[in-house]
Amino acid sequence: MVAALSPFAYNLSHLIQVPIILAMQAYLLHKYHGMAQTGDKLPLMLQCIAAVLMLWFPLKDFLDTELTKGFLKEEIHPPGWPNFSERPVVAITNGAGMAITIVASLVAAKVVKIPTQNDQTV
Repeated sequence: MVAALSPFAYNLSHLIQVPIILAMQAYLLHKYHGMAQTGDKLPLMLQCIAAVLMLWFPLKDFLDTELTKGFLKEEIHPPGWPNFSERPVVAITNGAGMAITIVASLVAAKVVKIPTQNDQTV
C-alpha cells in the first residue's frame, strides 16, 4: 500500500532532485576533466554522454511543471508499482546513463583496461 504524497513533499523532492543530480554530474565531469588533461579522455567522453542521458528528463520535467505551472497544490496518490511502460524513453535513457556512468567509473579506476595501439603486437 502506498501512502499519499503531500504537495509540500512532492514539491520539495522535485526542488532537491535536480540540484543533486546536477551536482553529482558536475563533480564527475570535473574529476574526469582532470584525468583527461593527463591523457585519459575516455572517462570524460563516457560521462558527458551519461550526463546528457540522465539529465534531460529531470530538467524537462522541472521546466514543464514547477517553472511553467507553479507548485503542486493537491495531494498525490502514486501508483503502487512503477509502470515503466508509461515513459519507456525515460526509463531507457536513465538506465543507459547509469550504466555508462558505471563504465566510466570502472575505466577511470583502471578496473577495466581499454586496449590501445601500443598494447598490440605486430
